[in-house]
Amino acid sequence: MRRRVTCRCGGSDQAFASILTLLAVTSVLSPKREKLAALTIHHMKRDSLPLLLRVATINLRRETAEDRLCGESWAQRQGLIADIVKTQGLDIFGTQEGLLHQLHGLSRELEEDGRPMYNRAGEGRNWFGYGEHCAVYFRAQVMQLLAAGTFGLSDRPECRGRRAWGAACPRIATYTLLKLPDNHGTLLVINTHLDHVSAQARRESARLLVKRTADIEATVPELVPLAGTLVMGDFNCAQSWGGFGIGGQGIVFATLVAAGFQSTSDAMLSEVPRYSFHGWKGDQVAADTCSASNHAHVDWILWRGNRLIPQRFAAITTRGSDGTFPSDHFPVLAEFAIVSPHHVRRKPLT
Repeated sequence: MRRRVTCRCGGSDQAFASILTLLAVTSVLSPKREKLAALTIHHMKRDSLPLLLRVATINLRRETAEDRLCGESWAQRQGLIADIVKTQGLDIFGTQEGLLHQLHGLSRELEEDGRPMYNRAGEGRNWFGYGEHCAVYFRAQVMQLLAAGTFGLSDRPECRGRRAWGAACPRIATYTLLKLPDNHGTLLVINTHLDHVSAQARRESARLLVKRTADIEATVPELVPLAGTLVMGDFNCAQSWGGFGIGGQGIVFATLVAAGFQSTSDAMLSEVPRYSFHGWKGDQVAADTCSASNHAHVDWILWRGNRLIPQRFAAITTRGSDGTFPSDHFPVLAEFAIVSPHHVRRKPLT
């Protein structure tokens, strides 16, 4: 996506072969990737190899007076978040809970020679645009914003600030339709934060997300075909009903799976912390690990689309030199290969 992607996508025959090998191997490692066999990459030229897209969901932790007294103020943490963004080389990331002054501070940290490294989309959850945001950041001068908006998770989505279905507070989602470079089409990114109290609100919000996602996808111009859709954020529940990475699919996750979404963690063989929320006990929580497919994270990155191939999944457990964690959640990261629309053909699933 960025300069590093240009480097990865070009180069010698050895680099070309390495990427093809990577895509082939990762699609075989897990039975959960059987559907990826429906895609074949053919007649590839080196100037149209897959783009590598690195994304993350980061709950910033809304700044509170209590946090300031406990040494976890936003002033101490915003630089740590920015360091993660830069170190991980993120192309796109979604944030939750951030107040406007926190987002402004993070944007300042992400400037280079006085110019923004990232553009930002999203409005606050209150009707006048303030309050907590579900912001989407994307690399400036690399991706073009085609459409964006913030809608409420309620029975009247056009009315931000409205609570519904027993939710403890107003909930929102922000969408961005981004044009990718090098004729790779578009990517739809939706970032959200579901309610922490009401199970009904989470269930109905998932249904609304499915409907609104389909509506937005239907507006994508044919000249810039959709590579896929990412839905990320803090869902305030685990993907399994057991809550500990065990049991069947929870109702929220099952609703999104029924709409064709998959979790980026499903096909990965890496070890990750069992939980993404650590409540300022990061060292203790990071030590409790499990296989990526069995986690109990509340922070998810889901995907659907025949040109997205997940490559990596991780939880970022780093902290500052003074021991401060960037947030009370671990940032969750995923990497995708995005195949050119000119070099993919579908085969019937058998």
